[in-house]
Amino acid sequence: MLYNNCDLRIAQGEETNMETALSSQISENIPGIDSTMPDTSRSPVSFHYQGEVPEFVGAEIERLYGNLYASLPHLTFEERLGKASTYVVCEQGKLTVVLLYEVSGNKVTVLNEVIDIGRTEIVRFTSYLFRELEHVSVIFFRAIHTDIRPIPFKIQRLNYLEDMMIRLPDGEDEYAAMLSPKTRSNVRRKMKSIKSDYPSFEIRIVEKDDIQEAQIRELIAFNHARMSGKKKISTFAETERQRLIQLTKRSGVMTLAFIDGRICGGIINYRIGKNYFCLMVTHDPKYNEYSLGLLCNYRAICEAIAHHALELHFLWGRYHYKYALLALPKELDVVAIYRSRYHFLLNAGTAVKAYGMWFRRKLSLWKHQQKQNKGVFYRVAKLALK
Repeated sequence: MLYNNCDLRIAQGEETNMETALSSQISENIPGIDSTMPDTSRSPVSFHYQGEVPEFVGAEIERLYGNLYASLPHLTFEERLGKASTYVVCEQGKLTVVLLYEVSGNKVTVLNEVIDIGRTEIVRFTSYLFRELEHVSVIFFRAIHTDIRPIPFKIQRLNYLEDMMIRLPDGEDEYAAMLSPKTRSNVRRKMKSIKSDYPSFEIRIVEKDDIQEAQIRELIAFNHARMSGKKKISTFAETERQRLIQLTKRSGVMTLAFIDGRICGGIINYRIGKNYFCLMVTHDPKYNEYSLGLLCNYRAICEAIAHHALELHFLWGRYHYKYALLALPKELDVVAIYRSRYHFLLNAGTAVKAYGMWFRRKLSLWKHQQKQNKGVFYRVAKLALK
């Protein structure tokens, strides 16, 4: 869609002269979004592109959210954009909100995930869509971080997931000083041990044009071997392999460990804006005693700091090594918003789905706690989640 052909659907109640001014101004400014809107646009103005994802969305959604799970590459691979629509808010010549969503029957599902979205924006978005799309009775967010409080609609909010993330300091020395003495000692000791046993050991950073598909596939093979050794099935089927390869070659940063010139482990991070997202961490099982995951993670974090990154996201899973490296859980919720209590009852399927997601989450956390404490019910929980 060409920028100068934008068909802006201004929220109901906006005056005609406002619509004309905005249409003209947005048409001129969207490629750079760097000019000032007319004085009349100081209040946020909402509009949407029904059944469209305009060309400017890719760059703007990355700028606003800096998140893999709210990016076009991820959603394209997931085949979520075919029926997607776009909602935006413009304030003083800048886009301040970009939400992608799809409509199925009377339900809107928001495609942006693992993002922060506050009460004000949720109320504005839901009010706008309920007004514009009269047949819609429920709006569904999955995996968002929000401070939402009571709003003018029936709301269902349930914990669904966590994002283990580190807010990175300005320098490597500062980060090292923040680690516990035990973690610093482990990093030094394991590094000294593997270098003593394998003098050729080294860690390299590989990115952009230097990334080879064979390197990615080698790490995936290590993942399969490690999961097999634990009598588990690796999640990296062929579809996931292709997704990982495409994302890595687009904007990946690989931290690779080598012994005698051959890869023995590594990490794949996806860089978007000033944030890094860990897509994989793995190593050859025969080097388990050296904690290669810890060594590669530490080096990857330092590399992110050197590039002035703000956050590094380990994503889901409350593993000990993430806490040791200073990651903390950021809670993500599933949120369903209904026009009224009556529409809540009419959409019992959506309500049950949300409760099911919450129940699986609770069961997973319980299993994790049992495993950490070696509780008597651990085996039962393990079987239940297979």
